Amino acid sequence: MIPIEALRSKEGAAYLGGAALSFVIAAVLLAGGIDRYLQEDTLREAVRAYHRDDPSARSLLLELKEARPNDASVRVLLGCYELERAQGDADRLGVAERLFEEARALDPSRTSATLGVAVAQLELAAMQAKERRAQEATKVAEELDRAGLDRAHPDCIATLAGAELLRGRPDQALKLLSEEPRGVPSRAGQVAWAWNEAAAAVLCRDGAALEPALVAYALRRLPMPVETTNDPATPPADAARLLTAAYRVALADPGARPATTEALAARAALAQEAAGARTAGGGLVKGRFLPPGKDEAAVLNAIGLALGRLDRWEEAAPLFEQASRAQPGEPLYLLNWAEGLRRGAATIEETNVRERRAAFQRAGDGFKRLLESIAGKEGREETRVLAATNAAVVLLEAGDPRGALVIYKNHAEAHMPAAQASRDIGALQDHAKNFACTEAYRKAISLNHPDSPALEKRIRVRTRR
Repeated sequence: MIPIEALRSKEGAAYLGGAALSFVIAAVLLAGGIDRYLQEDTLREAVRAYHRDDPSARSLLLELKEARPNDASVRVLLGCYELERAQGDADRLGVAERLFEEARALDPSRTSATLGVAVAQLELAAMQAKERRAQEATKVAEELDRAGLDRAHPDCIATLAGAELLRGRPDQALKLLSEEPRGVPSRAGQVAWAWNEAAAAVLCRDGAALEPALVAYALRRLPMPVETTNDPATPPADAARLLTAAYRVALADPGARPATTEALAARAALAQEAAGARTAGGGLVKGRFLPPGKDEAAVLNAIGLALGRLDRWEEAAPLFEQASRAQPGEPLYLLNWAEGLRRGAATIEETNVRERRAAFQRAGDGFKRLLESIAGKEGREETRVLAATNAAVVLLEAGDPRGALVIYKNHAEAHMPAAQASRDIGALQDHAKNFACTEAYRKAISLNHPDSPALEKRIRVRTRR
């Protein structure tokens, strides 16, 4: 007879995490055709400064704008400069839009100017409420259609995909990005393509989201963006949030689960390689694709869940623990860590008594650590009961029934139905060879516990002794 059945909860190792994004997916800047200006002496210095993100780029471009009032290329470059650095600043986006409009007025055939206007408008639309955002994005898409641009050009495709995202049609964005482009995208167009493809895949719960998300994260403009800070008061940058969401969808979303274990193993291998999520010594080797803080915790947890599905619990458990260290205030990761230790212990042969008991003891210590972390916190009753009942189970497996009884009484008894609590207390006392178990069994029977026939049998066995 199993004395206590471990409770199941959405907060346990089966918990897969939400795939919904809490941030707005905005179109990314696009502009092209600037490398050719490196051959012009008058523009070479400014263009090189632009490409290298040199602090002098803006002032050099402004000087050229004054000196070359009829040059559309300078205005395109300045518009790109402002667009790249707007970071949700409506005024700066307005400046970029105006510069692209000036460039288009000077040269109506310039594709980069038309796309620049569209992207600035999409960025502004992304700051609006949902309905207004969709309306503005629709207008931008219609204007691009009227402009007669080459729709097979990758920059144009990426822009239209961004518009579809803002219209709430990620499936249409994915369809656009699945088409074979004609030509080579601009520097920013590559980022836009990968970003929008990843965002659309995440929103469609497509398990292929991780590959383009890794590309978008690698190509983001700032090599040391906001997400590299580990300040919990700092909101994560969109690049980190998108990458984290892609990990979660690819590895832990039931709706995006691959058809075969081989495919899941391949995804897990890619994720481990990208995040550097491999234990070395007592710590974790972190990769460049592992944002810190809450995002780090979510990524490690997702990789651990994938490895758990592959029954590789010895690899999964350390990742759950590292996730708990990256975000100490989230009990889910401690719960998954302890559950991972329990699952790993259960794989040890029963004939190997010493090793098996030691492994279950470590799992029990994991559940105890979880209980300590949520002690006195409101709204954690379900997690507390889950941890206490699981701790009792693993401590029984570890050969420590008295410790199991203490854990259950201190953390679970008060939150359980009276009949269930009496039955469980009796079972734990029974395992500890405490004859008081008969009193607990009788109480459970008096409260009409469904296991009453089995409990009466246990009472007869105990009283005969």
